[in-house]
This record gives sequence, C-alpha cells and structure tokens, in this order.
Amino acid sequence: MEQLFQMATSLAKGGLFTQGCFVVRRGGPSRFLAISWYQHIVVTAIHGNCVPKFVTGYPFGVAKNLVTKQTSAERHGNSMIQQIKRSWPWFGNIVEAVYTVAHGMWVTFRNWMITYRPERKAFTEHFEYPELPVPVSARYRGFHRFDLTTCIACDQCAKACPVDCIYIGKARVEGSKGFKITGYTIDYTKCMFCALCVEPCPVDCIFMGATHDLSCYSRDGCIVDFSRLPLDLAWGRSTLNPTAVADSKVITDPVHGGPNQ
Repeated sequence: MEQLFQMATSLAKGGLFTQGCFVVRRGGPSRFLAISWYQHIVVTAIHGNCVPKFVTGYPFGVAKNLVTKQTSAERHGNSMIQQIKRSWPWFGNIVEAVYTVAHGMWVTFRNWMITYRPERKAFTEHFEYPELPVPVSARYRGFHRFDLTTCIACDQCAKACPVDCIYIGKARVEGSKGFKITGYTIDYTKCMFCALCVEPCPVDCIFMGATHDLSCYSRDGCIVDFSRLPLDLAWGRSTLNPTAVADSKVITDPVHGGPNQ
C-alpha cells in the first residue's frame, strides 16, 4: 500500500495528473487518495479487505464512494482470477471480463427482484400526497404559527425579516399602555422561511409551523393576515388551509385584541 501511495504521489508530482490534482489522506494512515479534477483518475488504497481500484471517468463525489468492503466470495473470485492470470494472462483477462459482467448483472438482478417483495411499497404508496399529509421533520420550517393573544406589536419580527414580508398594523390602546394588533400580514410570495423572525420575539408568539403547502389560484391567496384567522388556525392547532385564508379576506376587524386589552 505504501508503494502505491508513493507511486500516486510521484505521478502527481511528475505532471501526469494535470491542473487541479492533489493528494489527500482520508481515514487516517490507512487510506490515501489521489485525484485529478480534469482527468478524473482516482488511485485508492485501503488496508484490510479492500483492494486498489483505478477508476476513470468519474467525478470526485462519485469516485470516492467506489471502494467498498469485499465479501468472502468476491475475495475468493479475485484471488482465483489472479492465479489464472499468472499462468495464462490472456485467458485470465477473459475470465476477469466474464466474471465482472456476471457480478454486475447479479447485482442488477438482485435489486430487480427486491421490487417484487410484497412488503415493499411504491413511492406513491408511502407518500400519497395530497390525499395524505406529507410527513415532515420536527424542525421543519413551514408556514408560520402566530398567537394573536400574546403579541405585543413590538415590530421585532418585522425588523428582523430580511425580505420585508411581514406587515404589522397596530394602534395604541386607549386608557392603557402598549399597543393592540390591527393587522398581522405575511406575504408568502416573498417569504423565504428563514425563521429569523422567530428568534427576536420577546413573548414567543410566532413560530415556524409544520404546514407543507398553501396552494391557491392567485397571489392574493399567498398573503395571509393572521389577525383575521381563527385563533386555532393561526396558532397551529388546526391546519392552515386556503379556504380559511379566503374566508379571512372578508373579515374587517381582528379576531382578538391582544394582551393589552
């Protein structure tokens, strides 16, 4: 293996690998990699149950995954081929070609037969969208959740928004301190779901929700006024949907005055 690494280094220094060539140690002292970005030639050596492979025609991201652990059958087949090639080189090349093609066809046949297993479902059976909701991760950044009952209209979320898609209407509360919300609108044609509006909120009244889509036929349907939505929809206890957004367009006053009322 050390001889192979020295050979790869000498080839790189000798100019066989053109511009962009470098030698990288991967996985500690037992793994070395030499690669040319232009010629896409990879020389890899790994101690243990892996053999050196010379791969041509693959970019770096693909070629670095081609060296894998060998099974006992593969090791036996390779050792048998090497013995034949030492005795009859020309016949050994034929045997190696037939063995390589047969092994590749076996991998293809094995994966083909997996598709007929009854417990294996098609992709459209696992995710029957839009008939079934799309499963999302716990930290998924979907359409917002907004609690109108705790918002103090401080404008911190609107100031933090990098695309200015949050529009807050507020009015001073008569006979009391603070403001009340008269409108809290998010333009989802501009929102990039970065969650920067969530962090500065001092009362934790806005979060990123788990709603995957808000399909509509006009751009007006992408402009959501959370102060006109029912509280359970705005806060995410129910799923935000285009019908509720359309119904909120005809409501003139906020559904709640906020904590300062």
